[in-house]
Amino acid sequence: MTSLPGLPVIALALACAATPLNASAADDHHQQAHVHGEAQLQIAIDGHTAELILRSPAANLLGFEHQPKNDGQDKILMETREWLTATPLVQAKGNDCTVVAGTIHYGRDRSEDDDHGHDSDNHSDFEVTQRLECESALADALTTPLMEHFPGIEDLSVEWVSTSGQGRAELHAGEKGIELAL
Repeated sequence: MTSLPGLPVIALALACAATPLNASAADDHHQQAHVHGEAQLQIAIDGHTAELILRSPAANLLGFEHQPKNDGQDKILMETREWLTATPLVQAKGNDCTVVAGTIHYGRDRSEDDDHGHDSDNHSDFEVTQRLECESALADALTTPLMEHFPGIEDLSVEWVSTSGQGRAELHAGEKGIELAL
């Protein structure tokens, strides 16, 4: 996947936009930084284009957090990377979004190691960025395949911002619809 040149600006906009929605985030950073079963998805929408950031503990996506220790785990990591590279993390009503750029970062969460004295092999995270282009406008409602494809994600916190406003949703196991209150 290629780099997203506008991502730092979008990430800053999402962080600023999300602050009023989640004012206690700074207070419980340690809980949100790495909690198995939980993941965060941020979406910046502009008409038919979206930029996304997914953050999740590796255990939610791979079933393990350590570096792969055998061929089976290598295969799981490779297949997960391929899926995250090619599959849009959200879809418009027309199911016509495609990934046009993105990055995948997989590694350990240093803040967790530093704060809790854990072995560097214990806390690995994914951060996935995508730029999507869709034939349909990204409005009213979106769907995400994340929880269906990765059953380790039990709770998905979704925050979005667009030219029409901002919002937040919480999805739980088995849910895939995101209603946009724009």
